[in-house]
Amino acid sequence: MSQNFANSFAILLFSFIAAFLFWWIFQQKRESCSKAPHAMLLDEIHDILYSPNTSERVLLTQRADANKRLTSAFHLTNTFVSGDPDVHRKFVRHARQLLKDAHKNLTELNTHLRRLVPDEDEFPNPLDFVIPAWETLWRVVAIVVAHVHHDAEIRCVFKDFASSPGEVTFRECRSEGVSVKDVTDEAMRVYPPSKHIGRAALRPWARFLPESILRLVKLTPFDRFLYHTMKADIVAIEKSPSLWGPESNLTPEKEHVLKLVFGYGPHRCIGESWAPVASGVIVSTILECLDGSEWRITEGLGIGGRDGWDGWRVVGGLE
Repeated sequence: MSQNFANSFAILLFSFIAAFLFWWIFQQKRESCSKAPHAMLLDEIHDILYSPNTSERVLLTQRADANKRLTSAFHLTNTFVSGDPDVHRKFVRHARQLLKDAHKNLTELNTHLRRLVPDEDEFPNPLDFVIPAWETLWRVVAIVVAHVHHDAEIRCVFKDFASSPGEVTFRECRSEGVSVKDVTDEAMRVYPPSKHIGRAALRPWARFLPESILRLVKLTPFDRFLYHTMKADIVAIEKSPSLWGPESNLTPEKEHVLKLVFGYGPHRCIGESWAPVASGVIVSTILECLDGSEWRITEGLGIGGRDGWDGWRVVGGLE
């Protein structure tokens, strides 16, 4: 009697769990089908880059593990390769000070880079700060220069900006409704400086392992069997036809998506307000140097990417 009851209860419990799982999967699929493609992609990016119920240490570790190559290639020690919250807070404090100093010297930015790393005692490894600031910034600068160097009207906008650089003129210097900010934003949208943002995560089956085992395995070459790298597809959302379409009006949703090139959540790039302005200053200075000089830009066949700069040159008037 008791055996029959136990069997019946097990079958009933199994049926309930199966029915619940079927219902949950059906609800997820129905919800997904009701969303536009870009909305589903946006949800995925949000989930990868920031989970509200995850501790700061875990979030930092997910980013650090995805950036291991930076440690071996450049010997970085900053927050991008560390899961330690203290390292993160120290980096953010120092980086904000550098950005504050950079705002005071916008007009000299491209010729006085070394001012941003003033002190060996305070900044023992300058690459910790130089690489995050410049590794992607130069791409934006190069792409904007490539697109506007032959456009007289847009060059005038950058010339006006160069005479009085700042966050206000970055938005207000215009020609036919186009500002320096508009040009820079579009360059970062069409050619995202970071096409994919990685986060390391435990494989589903490994989430049940004790923390002590996970820490031990991370010290061995076998950690790749426990972890995999998730990639937030920034380039896909920035070019999604269902979001951008043929209309040029900038909606709040599009504004939010534009900022995803700097990440998402509490650990997004702290230079998101400074970097676009800085790139505008550098571009305007380059264009100003070309005006009336013997130097000129010769174009290559493409723009951006690993091979996109083949054939591009800055040449003298006698060449």
